[in-house]
Amino acid sequence: MTRTLPLLIALLSTQALAGEIKALNVLYSTQPEGALKREFVEFTVKTDGGCSLAPVNVKGKRVDFLFKGCKLNRVYSVGVRGNLVSGASLRPVEGGAELTVNLKKPGVAKWSERGN
Repeated sequence: MTRTLPLLIALLSTQALAGEIKALNVLYSTQPEGALKREFVEFTVKTDGGCSLAPVNVKGKRVDFLFKGCKLNRVYSVGVRGNLVSGASLRPVEGGAELTVNLKKPGVAKWSERGN
């Protein structure tokens, strides 16, 4: 039986002139789903300004998102999270920032943008 492991990405922003990433929060959880255990990890990226989210690769053992127009002043690193994530990083790249999540087994990312 094939299971998909959801990875949830949320971008929260408030209106300002220049885009900047302010924080990264990570939540790992498991929930029963019938006889199976549903695992998920949620990355919440808090931003200021005109940042936009662009999915690069949203399924498999590695998922990537580009935050276009977002200034990032430091690298964020995340270690192992349960049986799902082997590691993740949010780092500055030309034109914005990139979130890369390495999974222990194939997963699917879902994302949303909230705020102004």
